[in-house]
Amino acid sequence: MCACGDASYHGEYKCFRCGERIVSIGRVPIEKVYELVVMPQQTHDTFTLPWPNLLMSIALSFGFYRSNDRLIMPVMDYEIDKPVFYSARLLDGEGPKYLYPSKAKKVYWTSSKELIRPVTFICEGIADAAYMSQWGNSVALMGVNYNRSLDVLLKDKKVIILFDGDTRGILGSCKVEYQLQPVARVVGLTLPDGKDPVDLTPKEMEEFLAKEDKIDGLCSLSMGEG
Repeated sequence: MCACGDASYHGEYKCFRCGERIVSIGRVPIEKVYELVVMPQQTHDTFTLPWPNLLMSIALSFGFYRSNDRLIMPVMDYEIDKPVFYSARLLDGEGPKYLYPSKAKKVYWTSSKELIRPVTFICEGIADAAYMSQWGNSVALMGVNYNRSLDVLLKDKKVIILFDGDTRGILGSCKVEYQLQPVARVVGLTLPDGKDPVDLTPKEMEEFLAKEDKIDGLCSLSMGEG
């Protein structure tokens, strides 16, 4: 309990009234304690996705929603079923394409609590990772840098790094592939013509994966295979 006695005021990890950190939170291990982010308020009941190939049903299943001129894509801690980070993508007007919560520790987005499907895709953005969840587990680094925090989840798994097909993505893919080689069976694939994963239609993605298959049928998947 915090000093002012109002630990339930806003979140389980820090009292937003007195600012004192709460260290007794039941079954959550102390090393997993981090502050819950204050999520932007939802302002629209409906919205249009900026990616034609990403189904609205997939976006909604991962809790995407609109707040003013931005699409909010939450990063969940599945153990406590609460958001701990988010990516805010600009939809209308001018400004940075992506915003993230200030003073919050970045937490990587994953499509599920446990990556139990045969293949795991690692992407740059959350929208790309959500799109690739049709073919396997998926992870979004929200960039091209990897801090090794998912090594335990990825251990001995089949991993495809599918970053954007630009110079930054290609170089970043090589680096992450090198980092994961001691941990997983991993390959980095380069998308054509500077495209992002979500730029490819489902048919184009399946054809691309089949063509680029490099690890024992790693990419020989059909959409929705569990």
